[in-house]
Amino acid sequence: MRQPWEWTETDLQRLVRDRVPESLELEYKQCKALRNDEGKKLDISKDVSAMANSAGGVIIYGIVEENNLPSRLDDGCDVTEISREWLEQVINSKIKRRVNGIRINPVPVSTSGTGRCAYVVSVPQSVDAPHQAADHKFYKRHNFQIVPMEEYEIRDVARRMSAPSLTLKFEPSLTGNGDPSGTIVALQALVENLSDAPAEYMIVQIFIDSRLTIMEIPGGDSGHDIRPVVFGGQEHVVAAYSWNRAIPHAMPIFSGMQFKLFEKPFKIVLPDSKQYFVGWMIASPHMAKRAGNVRIYSDGEYVFLSE
Repeated sequence: MRQPWEWTETDLQRLVRDRVPESLELEYKQCKALRNDEGKKLDISKDVSAMANSAGGVIIYGIVEENNLPSRLDDGCDVTEISREWLEQVINSKIKRRVNGIRINPVPVSTSGTGRCAYVVSVPQSVDAPHQAADHKFYKRHNFQIVPMEEYEIRDVARRMSAPSLTLKFEPSLTGNGDPSGTIVALQALVENLSDAPAEYMIVQIFIDSRLTIMEIPGGDSGHDIRPVVFGGQEHVVAAYSWNRAIPHAMPIFSGMQFKLFEKPFKIVLPDSKQYFVGWMIASPHMAKRAGNVRIYSDGEYVFLSE
């Protein structure tokens, strides 16, 4: 799937069709949440600052949500009243200190005629946190809600640049589609440190849908267990694997450094064109645990990851 700042109406419709739930990093709001009054501007500042103070993510203005699930696109915002520039100005003026790296993608809504759009707001996890909303309070995201931060949480977030900030993404490649059991995919994990503080120790867990056959495990099978995990409010039964990295046997992970977690990738078999769950969790001292997940699928010619 493309990056949120590249999304079109088709991508938004796919979120609705696939019933992708809200999560720590995804929130749906109707366009009526964007209105030129002080109350709504305060709400915008709380939504965006909370996302930046937490793990970062995407806020979509233009999707009707019911029980944390998207039900449909709304009629969109009138761009003559709520423009991209207006939204950017509200975010920049109502949040202190300013959140850098925000991207606003106006997505035209064809079903509502010309001049109306949804807004996809991509908010990075901020290295300059904590950020204060317009009511002079600090907020975070917790269980689909925006809640005030405790004093100790404000201090922890302020130390974000003095702690590692590790993240992980998967890089898939098709290795063969002639196998009668399905499409064989190599799945490599790439780890990156987004902070200036080096990571001297790291624990990584990878969760692979238990319905998938794993042909090859990096470094041999050091042991795994089949158990349920919950991501985005949904439970998945997975094969869970763990690895660790520590000095002096391995170099610290420095700022901007991206490396392959495994010398050789996982090899898994996708038995059909359905989407299957793959998740991860990464932890390091002084850093809050970070987790993510994707759906992996193949049409037999290409392999895809969908967040």
